[in-house]
Amino acid sequence: MADDAGNGKVIILRFAGKCHGCQAEIPARCRAYYESQSKRVTCLSCAEPPGSVTRASTEGAATDLPKPLGQGASARGVAGASARREYEKRAARHQEREEQRIAEDARWRADAVREHPILMGLDVPSLMREAIHRAADW
Repeated sequence: MADDAGNGKVIILRFAGKCHGCQAEIPARCRAYYESQSKRVTCLSCAEPPGSVTRASTEGAATDLPKPLGQGASARGVAGASARREYEKRAARHQEREEQRIAEDARWRADAVREHPILMGLDVPSLMREAIHRAADW
């Protein structure tokens, strides 16, 4: 089948497709034979010359397609993967710092109420308004 057009080549697919030969689904980021003029995708087992022996042809597994690239322990070749990891690392660190600041502020407020119960129990903004009004009367 690969010899039909003669203008194709083996590429890593950017999008999922269906094999022109066996109609099997080929996931994105898998190697497949692509014919540029007819824009057809063919899985590698169907694109093999008729006389060659491959693992897929000996097992009769046209659906035994390779695992897409970039879906393993290291996601190499996935655009933006390292930027995403860096963002997640920085966002987690920022979140941790913010939670620590909030906890420190809560401790400070609890200490202030305990050390100065009268001052912390007063409505300071209303006292400030009264002081401003008194100053304006002069």
